[in-house]
Amino acid sequence: MNKFGLYGYRYLDHYWTDENRQAFLIFSEDNLAGLALVRKFDYSGNDKDYRWLMSEFFVLRKYQNKGIGRLAAHQLFSRFSGPWIVAQMENNIPSRRFWEKVIYEYTSGEYKQSKLGNQPAQEFISEGNVTGMKVDI
Repeated sequence: MNKFGLYGYRYLDHYWTDENRQAFLIFSEDNLAGLALVRKFDYSGNDKDYRWLMSEFFVLRKYQNKGIGRLAAHQLFSRFSGPWIVAQMENNIPSRRFWEKVIYEYTSGEYKQSKLGNQPAQEFISEGNVTGMKVDI
């Protein structure tokens, strides 16, 4: 955080200029509820083994525990079909619980626990098949 209370994000501009990165605002009705940053991640360095990576995902506190984050995540998984990896910081237990539950629901338990660097992660394949209530992203 800088002296103005803002957090810098080194690659934020790239989400509007790089075709392998996408930025999304999450709305509940007409209210901004959060954001998500998704990118195509070169998993092995050979340009052929990519994963979709949830780079950032944030839901404002007043919209948490209402299903908005779960619905937005499911919609993003479906929008980008193919292999995914979602990593969390080791000590962020609420985030780890959220993602394990959301991914379990989305995949019907068909995912594997892994690591991205030293961070716990989940890997799965999205078939692009979500149905149900829509959250605007």
